[in-house]
Amino acid sequence: MGSLRKSLAFAAFTGAVLTSGAYAQDARDRLKLSIPQGLESEVGHFPRGAPGISSGSPIAFGANWHDAFVGVGFQSPVRYGNASDGGAAIGFGLGNARDAVGLELVVNPLSTFRSGIGNRVGFSAKLHKLFVGNWGIAAGVQDIIMNKNPDSGDPSIFGVISKVIDLNGASLPALTLSGGVGNNGFRLEKDIRENNSTVGVFGSAALRVHEQVSLIADWGGQDLTAAVSFVPFAAFPLVITPGIADLTGTAGTYGRTESVRPRFVLSAGLAFRW
Repeated sequence: MGSLRKSLAFAAFTGAVLTSGAYAQDARDRLKLSIPQGLESEVGHFPRGAPGISSGSPIAFGANWHDAFVGVGFQSPVRYGNASDGGAAIGFGLGNARDAVGLELVVNPLSTFRSGIGNRVGFSAKLHKLFVGNWGIAAGVQDIIMNKNPDSGDPSIFGVISKVIDLNGASLPALTLSGGVGNNGFRLEKDIRENNSTVGVFGSAALRVHEQVSLIADWGGQDLTAAVSFVPFAAFPLVITPGIADLTGTAGTYGRTESVRPRFVLSAGLAFRW
């Protein structure tokens, strides 16, 4: 369990900090970047990597003091279009989720391919708490747009619970389950189009089949994503997560009723200690 507990803090986001409106629906792909706690490396060195546990929806684990991360995301095509698009994330942590509470802060330059870095910039924040037994809770806000544009909308507020189940004696190392509720961008597309006052349900399941590989199923509140997250180098925290989004065809952009075709999504992130 020692090695498992070392990887319980995860920094997230790229598409998690998205504008609402049409662009938000196009870019629901989000980075999941592992940042192990109890690192054996000294401050200022790269920690040991661990695969991600979500490919879209929020999780309850987050970055603590001295944890930082960067990442990029790519999708092809965007929803209801033939163009490709991408985004980036830069974040760090404050506090300590094990002893008290942690705060994860993330800034996202959005739509770097189509509109240029700085044209759309988002901000997210998440308070998270880790408990004995490898589970945690978190509450946060995403989609706070720092420079307003026509696609901007209201931020999304969410709460989430995550649990890591150690599969002792089994051939598979661990199963991580997360579930939560949120407003705005987490709602079903039908409710968004009809302006219904509802909340959405999201969740993910990640089966860690190897120290460096996990299989992920993720419902972000509107559609399903299946992904594989892997760490190419065990001693270096580069996390790569390719996947297929919009598998059920239930999501889309505002005012559109056509089915959504599956799309290729890819994210890569790097954690470090300072």
